[in-house]
Amino acid sequence: MRSPSLRAVTGLLLNTAAVAAWAMAPAPGSSSTPDAKWVPGELLVQIATDAVHSSQYRSDLGSMGRTGLGAIDQQLSAIGAFDIMPVFDAGTDPTARAAAGLDRIFRVRYADAIDPERAAERFSGMGEVSFAEPNYIAHMSLTPNDPTYPSQWAHNNTGQAIRYTGGTVGTADCDTDTDQAWDLQTGSASFILAIVDTGCDTGHPEFAGRVVAGYDYVNNDSNPTDDNGHGTSCAGIALGGGNNAAGIAGVAWNVKLMPVKVLNAAGSGAYTGVASGITFAADNGAKILSLSLGGPASSTLQVAVDYAVNTRGCAMFAATGNGNASSLDYPAAYSNVISVGALSPCNERKSPTSCDAENWWGSNYGTGIDFMAPGVRIHTTDIRGTGGFGSGDFITDFNGTSSATPHAAGIGALVWSQNPALTRTTLLSVLQTNCDDLGTAGYDTQTGYGRLNAFLAVQNAAGGGGGGGTPITLFSEDFETNVVPGTVWGANDANGTSGSDYWGDQSSGSGARVHGGSWSAYCADNSNVAGQTYDHNMTAYMTKTASVSLSGVTNVTFSFWLWNRTSNASDYLAFQYWNGTAWVEQQRWSGTGTGAWVQATYNLTGFTTFQWRWLFFSNGSSRTEGAYIDDIVLAGVTTAAPPQPAAMALTLIDERSEPDMTSMLRNDMSSVKGNPVELISISPVENGKLVASPNPMTSGTTLRFALPAEAAVSLEVFSADGRRVAIAQQGAFAAGTHSVNWDGRGQDGSPLAGGVYWARLVVDGTLSDVSRLVVVK
Repeated sequence: MRSPSLRAVTGLLLNTAAVAAWAMAPAPGSSSTPDAKWVPGELLVQIATDAVHSSQYRSDLGSMGRTGLGAIDQQLSAIGAFDIMPVFDAGTDPTARAAAGLDRIFRVRYADAIDPERAAERFSGMGEVSFAEPNYIAHMSLTPNDPTYPSQWAHNNTGQAIRYTGGTVGTADCDTDTDQAWDLQTGSASFILAIVDTGCDTGHPEFAGRVVAGYDYVNNDSNPTDDNGHGTSCAGIALGGGNNAAGIAGVAWNVKLMPVKVLNAAGSGAYTGVASGITFAADNGAKILSLSLGGPASSTLQVAVDYAVNTRGCAMFAATGNGNASSLDYPAAYSNVISVGALSPCNERKSPTSCDAENWWGSNYGTGIDFMAPGVRIHTTDIRGTGGFGSGDFITDFNGTSSATPHAAGIGALVWSQNPALTRTTLLSVLQTNCDDLGTAGYDTQTGYGRLNAFLAVQNAAGGGGGGGTPITLFSEDFETNVVPGTVWGANDANGTSGSDYWGDQSSGSGARVHGGSWSAYCADNSNVAGQTYDHNMTAYMTKTASVSLSGVTNVTFSFWLWNRTSNASDYLAFQYWNGTAWVEQQRWSGTGTGAWVQATYNLTGFTTFQWRWLFFSNGSSRTEGAYIDDIVLAGVTTAAPPQPAAMALTLIDERSEPDMTSMLRNDMSSVKGNPVELISISPVENGKLVASPNPMTSGTTLRFALPAEAAVSLEVFSADGRRVAIAQQGAFAAGTHSVNWDGRGQDGSPLAGGVYWARLVVDGTLSDVSRLVVVK
């Protein structure tokens, strides 16, 4: 059996550059010349929140290369900085962009001859700076009744792919079954897909009537004309018109195209442009972004990705890269980006030895790859005339993970068009769980979940993944009720220097940083747990004391929000999970930390139970800030009856046989962090069930349940698409039968619209029951 694994859905901050993911056929024996890694004389710097909002900061000094912040200006002066400008504009929602930290990222231009990596090191460890990095350059990842539809093996493979050395090749049915998917869905005309690339020949007849306004971040104008060809070819794969008696058939015929130009005529572009293109598309209505480019990690790029995905709810598809390497290029390697590898016509990962005979490139693979899509010798659009790759309006040999990515993005658009209620996470679940498995059974790092199947994904889109089921939350924690350490959370310092636990919980009123509500878990100075301080020699763990059962649940995701900052490069925050025999580190945030709230999200594969912990490590001499965790959610889709945990299974309690029911319930009126528990009349509850009455309801209902022993209880309400819309009650409950009123209102206090909702009962952190609620308006 495969070992359980987590697919990150925020990424690690590495130091490598972005490259477009296309693969043009070079002459045999030729080799590519490495492109520039960064823009010389430029840095990207994010100033910390506290610093940029301090009275010393002065935005008017930017034209002189200064900030008014003494420590920063000292280093700026040392490198000869002469200009500091914001990377991102205010956009359509300045508040949301500020919350994501976009407003604090600046491009610094300087005169010193030192390379940007060395210049960035000058700002390392400064509390006033969240990160500093070179302005990396992104490159294309190209390895150098429609007339051509019968030749498009990606849609329906009959062995008709043209081998590089001549002749035809292919494995029958090694395709995405888009021809069958079109019987169900050809794409919604209200849906927008952004091609973030070299621009597009928007006058090409394959896109007629379906182009919306884009932008050119290479020339800083509103005319994203393609002067390379790569973007036009990518757009044709995803969005070329179908059944129009001309040219090729794209995947999503009716979906609208948003061209966003971030790469120049040579196929490269600065990360400032790539990041700005991402935020532009997210702010202007694109639900799916297709990025056939890749390269090194960048904090600036990640902030833009997080904004588009986490704040705007976009799905971002990106190419794994064409180096035949066992690691993914960025942005595909970021945990909240959908990463796409290239499939050969013979049902295998494209490699130098695959059947197509293109022996000079292979599709990157490794941990985090989601699935495969056709990526070899693809028929698609070209810039009309002689301005593109060929002399006509179409080409027949577009290659690389660059071609795989728009295939996947187009299929995503079909699925989302079929069920607009999907979220980015449930869309990914639909795509993953409906893949045709390749290679090692189940998920593997060569092919991910397998070959995309457009027909199955569209067919099963209504269920949110895997052919049906209701997305529910299995465990959530916002630290408004449970304490650290306590029954749900354990805490310890493994090095035992002072014998104290270092993780606790803290309220915003006491100075803690909080993502939502008024409390968060906190490992730093001023913890409210007696005896705790943030010392300089600690290995402190906060551990979920009991595992959560995932029996009968698929498409499981785990997410949390984190904030951490230290002044020591050797300090770090790590997230770990239990694999059955040992703790495994999934992700680490090192050095000065995030300096802002970021969300980490992971897809869980192969787990029957899930237990996790965080480690905060420090061996430096400073005690600046620390680490915070908040708003944890473990969710999945039920495929069977909800699991009933043996330790806390609900049992029938007939109050007529309990002579002292009043005394059993006397503690229920106590407050838990200011949240009183409201009781109403007691009546029998069916064994193991959460009962709602009245149901259907118009303005509210009573949720009833029974406990055999005292426990921490969470009662939450979710919409049909899996979003939490209300918290009915959270707190400590005594043994006995309980009733909680829910007024039918959402978390913002407004009445919920009519429809189907789901109440979820969690007992001591483990799912106990789910009840369907019908709101009638």
